[in-house]
Amino acid sequence: MLRFRTWLSSARRGSDPAVAAAAGSEAGEAGEAGERGGYGRSLERAQLLDRYDSHTRHCAVCSAELDRVRAAAKLCKRLGEACIALAGGVLAAALGGAASPRVAGVVAAGGALALWRLERAQAQLHREAAAFIFVDYVHADRD
Repeated sequence: MLRFRTWLSSARRGSDPAVAAAAGSEAGEAGEAGERGGYGRSLERAQLLDRYDSHTRHCAVCSAELDRVRAAAKLCKRLGEACIALAGGVLAAALGGAASPRVAGVVAAGGALALWRLERAQAQLHREAAAFIFVDYVHADRD
């Protein structure tokens, strides 16, 4: 096991002749293989864990589900805007004397509750959509 780890460390630095030759460079040669660490181009964590380009975009089921989740999030946003408009209209009617203050209060409270629930649903839908694109995973953070 120690020998494998030693080889892995030297290959990572680009100093193993076999790995350097496979990468198209000689060991010790300053250049592309040494900069890449002997394993090819270095990728960012987001690129390594990217789900959209590696799977979702090509999978008909997942891309359809992502479209459905995004459409539902847009619907929640529109419904929230409608709740705000309705509450504003009822408040304006109450201030103008067309509606009783009690009705305005009930409608405003109901609109606020509906808006709160829609915001929570929209946040959940955004989390679901994010799961189709990128999820950072750190083993140390998991129990």
